[in-house]
Amino acid sequence: MYEGRFFGDKQHGFGRLAVGDLTYEGEFRGGVIHGKGRQERAGGAVYTGEWADGERHGLGEYRAADGTVYSGAYVRNQRAGKGTLLWADGTRYDGAFERGLRHGRGHCVWPGGDVYEGEYADGRKEGVGRFTAANGDTYEGAFARDVPHGFGEYTHTDGAKYEGYWIDDKQHGQGKEEWPDGA
Repeated sequence: MYEGRFFGDKQHGFGRLAVGDLTYEGEFRGGVIHGKGRQERAGGAVYTGEWADGERHGLGEYRAADGTVYSGAYVRNQRAGKGTLLWADGTRYDGAFERGLRHGRGHCVWPGGDVYEGEYADGRKEGVGRFTAANGDTYEGAFARDVPHGFGEYTHTDGAKYEGYWIDDKQHGQGKEEWPDGA
């Protein structure tokens, strides 16, 4: 059911639309959701923000029924550009998105205290970054498929270090180890 303004025989201007488990209140253009508005699903998911030609497009905030919240830019219904994603478990990501996934430079903090700052591709740590574990250990260097892969330096809180190559999160090939006693 639609209640609101029309231009000719099409929804145009401000209106309210209810279809199945979905309700929308906001702007329409030429019979299509377009402009600013709020969409809510019966299960609890809510999007408030900008629309273009019936799709989330521009700045907005999406609150999923499970408590996950995304605030930032959208392009054609997908997270794109800068944004903040807060998962229900408390994990928080601030940074770039592309095609709905973390992609580009970003900063992620997990509830246990682990922190990653660096590059992402297709939702995973990929490229150069710095991971700091909750216990203070750090790895700085190359990542692939979410794990250390390539050249990097791992520093333990006790001062021990490994600088060298990694393959799939394991030390591999040429490297140098230092121990707290200087050995």
